[in-house]
Amino acid sequence: MRDISILSDTPDDVKKWSIASRIALLLFFWLFVGFAVGTIFLLYPVRWWATMCRENAWAHTTESSGVAIIILALVLVSFALANGAMTAFARTGSVVVRALLVVVILGSAGAAYWKWINPSSMKGSMAAEQKAGAHFTFGPFPDQQRLAELKKQGYTGVISLLHPAVVPFEPQLIAKEKQEAAAAGIELIHLPMLPWVSENTESLEKLRKIAAAKKGRYYIHCYLGADRVNVARRIIEQETGGAVVIEGAGLATRRGLEEKGRFERGPIYKLEDGLYLTPYPTDEEFVGFVLGGQVKNIVALLDPRDEGQKKRIDHERALLENYSLPFHLVEVSSERYGGRTILDAVEMAKKLERPTIIHSFFSPGARPAPVAEAVLIAHRSSLPPLAPSMWNTTMLDGKPEVIAPHVAIGPKPTPSEFYESLRARGVRAAVYVGDGGGDMGPEETAAAQAGIELRSVAADPALVLELVKSGGPFYLYGPGVAAVKGKIAARYAELMQTAKPLADAAPVSQ
Repeated sequence: MRDISILSDTPDDVKKWSIASRIALLLFFWLFVGFAVGTIFLLYPVRWWATMCRENAWAHTTESSGVAIIILALVLVSFALANGAMTAFARTGSVVVRALLVVVILGSAGAAYWKWINPSSMKGSMAAEQKAGAHFTFGPFPDQQRLAELKKQGYTGVISLLHPAVVPFEPQLIAKEKQEAAAAGIELIHLPMLPWVSENTESLEKLRKIAAAKKGRYYIHCYLGADRVNVARRIIEQETGGAVVIEGAGLATRRGLEEKGRFERGPIYKLEDGLYLTPYPTDEEFVGFVLGGQVKNIVALLDPRDEGQKKRIDHERALLENYSLPFHLVEVSSERYGGRTILDAVEMAKKLERPTIIHSFFSPGARPAPVAEAVLIAHRSSLPPLAPSMWNTTMLDGKPEVIAPHVAIGPKPTPSEFYESLRARGVRAAVYVGDGGGDMGPEETAAAQAGIELRSVAADPALVLELVKSGGPFYLYGPGVAAVKGKIAARYAELMQTAKPLADAAPVSQ
């Protein structure tokens, strides 16, 4: 930003302004200019780009990258306009010109605000109405004309999910709808819902009672007829035992995991039809992609002994129980790792009603995610997995290596490494490979104390392959390891291939 105090034609009153005053004025302009320009960008460039990406089935990363570029352009454009307006304000000595600048900026922001406060002007972004049998219709905010039509069509009432915490728009829309519903002579039932902020217990209970009664005909809406409406629909379907059948293809805004491609904490992996590996969803992702009926079961791989994870477990359990979504906790972490536990979790998830998601905190991507990495290996191999990312640390006599889904090789462990390096990384059986192990008494004691079974086998690839065919995970060491490494790696090479996330999958041809 140019220092307006050094401009030769800057009026004397402006030259006396403090730096804080100048910054405050710039932020004032930027706030209102940004709100107006942001509304334009959201309704036009962002919507146009998202629509084009989805119509052409482009990868989610392509859509996200484009949106990020548009947002960056918004920041730069709004700042440039705000800085230009401030410079013009400072350089003119005319009170009229200054007043005109303020009026234009506030008027632009006011026009954007008017658009948000009048949902009928947002019809291009609204979901289409969808009927659910004879009792429920889901859709966006109804204007006065639509309320009158609902009354004539014999609807018992309108159920509004708008929440007064969504300021500044929804409190005013709540008041407006009360007046217009009264004028139309139709009952308005206000069940405020904001799943990512509160538990909505009272609203959900009332909605369940209405659904269970199977009487009357109701129009259910939020603002655009998207996420909160989908959550309400799921509750109604549960309460009626699946008796509510949606006419047509279903809600146009019901978003799928495959369309999303990735969550904030990492990419989404499709293990098989209806079974997905994801990171821990944010509250917004829970609402948009889980609570609305897109998921039937959640399997969480988290550690309640970790204080931070315990809070997330408690939050997730309470959230899902409130929406009657089955929650299955499997206690595991990278610090207390168990490959067999992860394999059992994957096998359990396969038997659950789908769609089902399995998640740890992160998924494999930019951040280390050994637990989720192990899920991919377990699903691919049906063996108790070792996560390669956990084996980057060098042991006293060298660096170990994962050569198969459930087999690692490396140097002879010290007594302490049986627990600190092997047990902690999931090993449950150590195998000395070679002819005669000498005095293995100290190793047997250390292995037993670590809860690891210690065996010995001759350096014969056929014997070793037979040994590691089931069970484990295994750690092989000894003078014969080099002789069997290639055979083991070749036998399990296909199962060691890295899975690709949905976000990196090739676009589907139309």
